[in-house]
Amino acid sequence: MIASQIDVYQHMNNAMYVQLAQELLPENFDILQMRAEYINAAVLGDTMYPYLFEDENRCIITFRNEEQKPFANIEFLKSDSKTPHNN
Repeated sequence: MIASQIDVYQHMNNAMYVQLAQELLPENFDILQMRAEYINAAVLGDTMYPYLFEDENRCIITFRNEEQKPFANIEFLKSDSKTPHNN
């Protein structure tokens, strides 16, 4: 992680986890809903590794360190293109 991702509390801003996870989504993944679970605060100098798990209806991206300690889990539910929803 880099200094621009740090908030006033000296850890990674929660919105950055979501932004990074969105950048890792498969192409043409239409998001219906998002859920974030923040587990451990990442601080400047931490190395995060993303892990992506996908099935037909959702994509889960988890960020972990070298020891597999989780920082956050971000789950995206896929929109069914046949089902209308409000944006």
